[in-house]
Amino acid sequence: TRHSWSLYGQATWHATSRFRITGGLRYTHDSNTTSICDYACAAPVDVAKSNTAWTGKIGAEYDVAARTMAYASWSTGFKPGGGNISATPLVLGYTYDPETIKAWELGLKTTQAGGKLRLNLAGFYYFYDNLQFEGEDAIAYQGGVANIPALHVYGIEAEMNAVLPAGFRFDGNLTVEGSKMTGHYKL
Repeated sequence: TRHSWSLYGQATWHATSRFRITGGLRYTHDSNTTSICDYACAAPVDVAKSNTAWTGKIGAEYDVAARTMAYASWSTGFKPGGGNISATPLVLGYTYDPETIKAWELGLKTTQAGGKLRLNLAGFYYFYDNLQFEGEDAIAYQGGVANIPALHVYGIEAEMNAVLPAGFRFDGNLTVEGSKMTGHYKL
């Protein structure tokens, strides 16, 4: 059983006709209970997890030309923890922790040729704490969610959309991504 609620708001300040700053804030409360039992369900194990988090965003946009915008943003995010349903795990445990992220992004967006050509370029760097992943336990059929304590993910993305003659359209995406585990998985 999971109960979750949040309050959030976002506002944009137009500092000039070409420069904007956006800020947002969110409060989240999440609570869940999991009743874990094997096939006979003779002795269920009840676990509960309650998580709260403040997350937010700040971003800036600048119109470098009539149809070209550069932007930068920093944001945080949250995914609540919870309970696994494996009755007799050896390694994973009955619960997993909440996941948080701090995300940096820089980019450029442009629309040309009367709206028929769109190009987006972005670079990103994400810092994860307690990244949730689907894990396998040492005992068969006892998998569940576990956490990687610290992970960095970084890369660049390019996206192009073009409206071509005769009703054709071209969509292309390219992503180059890397990652580094900066905290070791703990049992």
